[in-house]
Amino acid sequence: TDVVLDDAPATATEEAIAAVVGQYGTVVSARRVPSASGALASSFVLRMGDAKQAQWLIENLNRNIPVGLTSPVSVRYLDAGQGLYDQQQQQQQQ
Repeated sequence: TDVVLDDAPATATEEAIAAVVGQYGTVVSARRVPSASGALASSFVLRMGDAKQAQWLIENLNRNIPVGLTSPVSVRYLDAGQGLYDQQQQQQQQ
């Protein structure tokens, strides 16, 4: 199950976000969503180990500060219509 984590620090790496969120569930993969140059925050698409873990993240981390970060994040389900994760996978394979 894919979730989007918004409002992460602009300097956060995929590895760092996977480690932070990994405290709360199994992160299968983490991909940065491209952002505008000079953005103050970044977004990531996280593929979680199962739907219950994704739901827990949304219910418990949304608008809260995860251990290891210094500001609140937003967590939501990835809208199937967005296709962000699939687009990133295709770009990496090219």
